[in-house]
Amino acid sequence: MSVEKWTHIIIILLLATLIISCGSEEEISSGNIEEEPDLVNQMISIAEQNSLNKNSIDWTSSRTAIHEKLENLGFRSAVIELLQILDDSHSFYLFPDGNQSISFSTIQCLKGMNMFDVGNDSIGYLSIGAFSGTDEQALKFVDDLQLVIERQDGPEIKCWVIDLSNNSGGNMYPMIAAMGPIIGDGPLGYFIDADGNELEWGYDTDGSYIQNTMNKVTRLSKPYVMKSSGYKIAVIIDKITASSGEAAAISLKGEENTLFIGNATCGLSTANQNFNLSNGGSFVLTVSTMSDRNKNIYGGPVQPDIIENRPSEIQRLIIEFTAQ
Repeated sequence: MSVEKWTHIIIILLLATLIISCGSEEEISSGNIEEEPDLVNQMISIAEQNSLNKNSIDWTSSRTAIHEKLENLGFRSAVIELLQILDDSHSFYLFPDGNQSISFSTIQCLKGMNMFDVGNDSIGYLSIGAFSGTDEQALKFVDDLQLVIERQDGPEIKCWVIDLSNNSGGNMYPMIAAMGPIIGDGPLGYFIDADGNELEWGYDTDGSYIQNTMNKVTRLSKPYVMKSSGYKIAVIIDKITASSGEAAAISLKGEENTLFIGNATCGLSTANQNFNLSNGGSFVLTVSTMSDRNKNIYGGPVQPDIIENRPSEIQRLIIEFTAQ
C-alpha cells in the first residue's frame, strides 16, 4: 500500500449534530437527481476496491440491491443500503456543504463515567480528551498536557493514570504525542487493511509518527523528558471512548505493568479514508482495522482488565495496583 494512500487515512467519530439519522422518514437528495446513479456507482466502486469488509461482500447482488433502492426510494435509501452492506458502523457519506451526512450504525456510545481525582501523591494523573483542530491547535493541546505531566512528575511517582474516559475521538496523533513521554519510544499499533497490509504508528523522541519514525504527524519542539521511571500505568476507559480515543487505548495495550479499568469502549477501533466524489461530496469509508503493538486485532470494543464504573472503586483499585 502506498505512502500517499495511508497519509490520507483519518480517524473520525461521527458527531450527532452532523448525522442524518437512518430512522428519519424524510428522503434526501444529493442535490442533482440526474447525477445520482453515477454518484452511487462511484461509491460502490470505491467500497468494492477499498472497504475493510470488501472480501466478504457479494458485489454483484449488492450493486443490484443498492440501485433498486435508488430507483424506488431515492438517494438516501440507496446510501443507507450500501452502508448496511458494508456493516462497519463507521463509514458515511458527507454532503458537499460539509454540514450534513448520511450514516448507518448499530453502535451507540452515549453513557460515560464521571471524572475523578486520584488523590494520592505517588500517583500521577493525565486526562486526555477528544481533540480535533489545526496543526497549531494540536501542538498547544500536546504542550498543555505535557505541562500537566511535568508539574506532577518526580521520583516519588509510582503509577501514572491515563484517563481516556469520555474521549470520543478526533485526531489520534496529538493524543499519542501527549502521552508519549509516559509510554516511551517505539511502535504502538498498526492499521491493517482487508488485504493484510500493515501501517505502523507510534511515538519517537519528539512526537507521534505514522509508517516510520521519519514521518512525524505531530512533532514537538520541546518534548518533555520524564524524571520518574519504573512506574506502572493505569488506563481508564469507558463506553464513550471511541475511534481515536480507542487508538490511544490500543497504544497502551501490551505496555508492561499496565492495568485497564472501566468499561468496554465504543467499538469503533477502525480507520476511515476520505474519498472525494464528483459532486464535491465525500465518501468516508472504513478501510482498515486497528491492532496493538503485538498484532492483536481489534475492530470492536477495547476491553478493560477490570470492569468498574464507580469512581471511588476505580480510585481504590488504582491505589491497590500501585502498591503491588
